[in-house]
Amino acid sequence: MCASPPGAGLDCEARSRLVPERPIYRPALGKPANTGSASGSYANSAFLSANNGVGVDLTQNTNITNAGTYANSAFLAANTPSYTANSAASYANAAFTKANTAITTSGGSITGQLNVTYAPATTVAAVVNLSGANTKGGTGYSDVLQLTNSSGGATNVNKWIRLTSTGEMQVINNTYTTMLMSLSDSGDLTVAGNVLSSGVQSGYNGNRPAFRVYGAGTTNISATNTLTSSNFAAEYNQGGYLNTGTGIFTAPVGGLYQVNLIARYGGSASISAIQVQKTSGGTTTTQVYLEWAGNSTSFHMGGASVVKMSAGDTLKLIVTAGTVTFDANDCWSVAYLG
Repeated sequence: MCASPPGAGLDCEARSRLVPERPIYRPALGKPANTGSASGSYANSAFLSANNGVGVDLTQNTNITNAGTYANSAFLAANTPSYTANSAASYANAAFTKANTAITTSGGSITGQLNVTYAPATTVAAVVNLSGANTKGGTGYSDVLQLTNSSGGATNVNKWIRLTSTGEMQVINNTYTTMLMSLSDSGDLTVAGNVLSSGVQSGYNGNRPAFRVYGAGTTNISATNTLTSSNFAAEYNQGGYLNTGTGIFTAPVGGLYQVNLIARYGGSASISAIQVQKTSGGTTTTQVYLEWAGNSTSFHMGGASVVKMSAGDTLKLIVTAGTVTFDANDCWSVAYLG
């Protein structure tokens, strides 16, 4: 039960809802207040000291900063090789991409030098394998390579290398009209022209230096005339090494030459003679010699010799005495032996 004091103006229930007033603690003046101020001062001093230590110790901070800088530099230096390696890899990838872009499975071209190195661990395959069928030569031919000289002023700039259906390797000329050389699978070599050895013609195919002439025109020749096209006709003159206008044969290559002569006595009362003469280095020697005595009863005679000649040496047929007949039954021939 609550009894309201007289004059309170509030009943018991209203007063029970009021917050009771807290008593105020009032410390004695002096020590409690001063002690709190001192504690705050010490705390502030400690705070300032701590902060001043960080700010004042510039040397320490500089050292720390420098150490960080060195560490960063070392990090960059350590990672620089990887940058270089990455650059090299980029170049390699670029080259790989270009190579694969230039040549694809459907064809392509390369501008610039191409070096191919292949060193397999075992003896297999080839560095370059060229394959083709029914190419420029037509059915059965594999033209595996065309060579072109693009230099300014060059002539006959093209050559082709091809394989036939029987495995023969051939070299074709500039206009693709003539086989220049062929090598059969059994090793037989055929050339369309002459063969040179050390710059000197040493072998011939179908055009071996040779000629044969027989009497025609003026058949009675007196001394000291050289027989020319006025006295003979050429049956053949391979290579054109006999100058029919002058009657002089010039050896295109050094070697052995077969020399043959048939002539007839001309009926002179004195000795008659005809010779095949060689001139080499300014010296003239007799190689084949036919001679008849005056009023001889012998008619056609023949002689032969194997003559060793150097390139540039010459031969000629000359009447050296009397009169000699050189008709259609007579002949002079030279052939290169080798």
